[in-house]
Amino acid sequence: MEGLQQIEVSIFNWLIQNCSEYAFELKKQLSLAVVTEREFTNGGGVFVSIAIPVECKNNILKKNDYLEGPLIKSSQLDSGALVTVNISKDGLVEHFEIFSLAGDYPKSQHVVNYELSLPTFQTVDIR
Repeated sequence: MEGLQQIEVSIFNWLIQNCSEYAFELKKQLSLAVVTEREFTNGGGVFVSIAIPVECKNNILKKNDYLEGPLIKSSQLDSGALVTVNISKDGLVEHFEIFSLAGDYPKSQHVVNYELSLPTFQTVDIR
């Protein structure tokens, strides 16, 4: 087990700042989070499994839910990447996924130079 890497810390800080409904619970859980596994896919992104200690059992989030995280912009990615945080049936952060929008996420390490922002999507009416 190991600690969070810089981009992971940045993502969680972004969530704490931008998910005001859950800010206190996220801050408590993520301050004690330990990474149990990182699984880099073949350019698609990475799954990061998290262990949250039992001391956080009183700081639970909505059970069996997920949080939409930031858009990751980086010169290493053509179209950026999105983040989804999964919440367990116990209301604890279970894992999160970073997925590249163009299938070009590094295959063995996180992007180094990045910016996090609120995802915005344009829709086109094709009627």
